[in-house]
Amino acid sequence: MALVRRLVRSAASGPRRFWLALGAALLLLVALDVAARAILLLFFMPRDVPRSLRADLSDLQRQQIAYYQELNEKLRLDWRPYVHWRTRALEGQYINVDDAGHRRTWQPESRDADGSSESSRIFMFGGSSMWGLGARDDQTIPSLVARQLVEQDRLDVAVENHAVPGFVLSQEAIALARELARGNVPEVVVFCDGANDVLSAFVHHRAGWHVLAFEELNGPTYRIWNRSGLVRLSRRLQHRTSWGAHMHDGPRLDTLEALAAEVIDHYEQQVAFVEKLAAAYGFPALFYWQPVVFHKDELDGVETRAQQVDGIVHVNGIDFYAQGTSFGDLFRASAEQLAASKLADNPNFHDLSEMFRDEPTQIFIDFCHTTEEANAEVAQRMAGDIREALSEGGG
Repeated sequence: MALVRRLVRSAASGPRRFWLALGAALLLLVALDVAARAILLLFFMPRDVPRSLRADLSDLQRQQIAYYQELNEKLRLDWRPYVHWRTRALEGQYINVDDAGHRRTWQPESRDADGSSESSRIFMFGGSSMWGLGARDDQTIPSLVARQLVEQDRLDVAVENHAVPGFVLSQEAIALARELARGNVPEVVVFCDGANDVLSAFVHHRAGWHVLAFEELNGPTYRIWNRSGLVRLSRRLQHRTSWGAHMHDGPRLDTLEALAAEVIDHYEQQVAFVEKLAAAYGFPALFYWQPVVFHKDELDGVETRAQQVDGIVHVNGIDFYAQGTSFGDLFRASAEQLAASKLADNPNFHDLSEMFRDEPTQIFIDFCHTTEEANAEVAQRMAGDIREALSEGGG
């Protein structure tokens, strides 16, 4: 405020003094922002493991470090009409995305390189869990489903990973409708959701919204503000101290049940919409409510921290926070509403909430993303349902 008062007094005393004072203020802000960025770089940003310690790392640990460095450096989102965003094309050692925004999926070596095979096409939609955050290209759920159906079940199928980090079922339904409008009609469509549908309700205190307001994220004012070193440093300090313990409290506990009911009601409406599309185009649609760490009883250290949901998500150079004691409660309340909904009697809907409840080993790498080994278990479950759907449809 003192700086503002000085600028006002300078403006009153003459334009020359005003511009000198304004220039000095801007230089001070720039200097403070540069200092904040230096502090972030030195104390808060992940750094390469020192060479003296690399010899003590296992091959798996080295791979995980390299994977997340690649993820942080290369994963970007681009605006797309109707669905708001898609993953930008990228090439890496562990992560590859084509120009259409589809993550690379395992294919048999015998498959025609130009994709002209008459294989049964399977579209798999979801958020970052289905996309494969934390997994290599050939260890995502769609890749493992493809391998199961081709190598073990001897089926001629081509699985496409249409999942996008951050997507909710509404966005996926629109993405499917656009594929159908272009004449891309699959034999089976699979959806795996829940985490983002609940997360968006937690953030916005209402169901039916997407997680990110991508137009705002790409607006110049918003991007400049959120990429400011001073803003990012203040958020990191909030995150590490009690000062930021309630920076995002989420909905009140007494509103959780009503909000959970709204989440499931909206999800149920989207399922009905997709089923109408499926009936009109003649293919089955399978729906899965994904497992999250809040339904697991036996936790390891990583999963215990994940249940606290005290973390930062970094997307497009901007930090997003997910905090609040009611976060896990909203997931549990949503699962209860789901069990009591009409979806419980829908043969094409599968609730995987309890799938890993009694699993003693690590399943989750954060609150919703699973290890590659857990991906294999989910994929095996889905592959059986897809195989049955293909046989009923003559595929």
